[in-house]
Amino acid sequence: MRCFLERILPHLNIALSAALLVVAVLHLFNPMMGFLNGRPAFVLIVAACVVSLTNAVTSYVRVRKRNRE
Repeated sequence: MRCFLERILPHLNIALSAALLVVAVLHLFNPMMGFLNGRPAFVLIVAACVVSLTNAVTSYVRVRKRNRE
């Protein structure tokens, strides 16, 4: 089970982060839709996406290195 989670969680993390970044870009182009209300919420969501994406990529690289050894 742990091996499955180590393999699937980085992929899910990347996909969810990409989806949230798309919502952030949509908000930049059409703020009247109200995807994100307020500047602080927008900054926090983008920061969370960047951190999450970085975490997922580093985790993915670590798993790939371990599998090659």
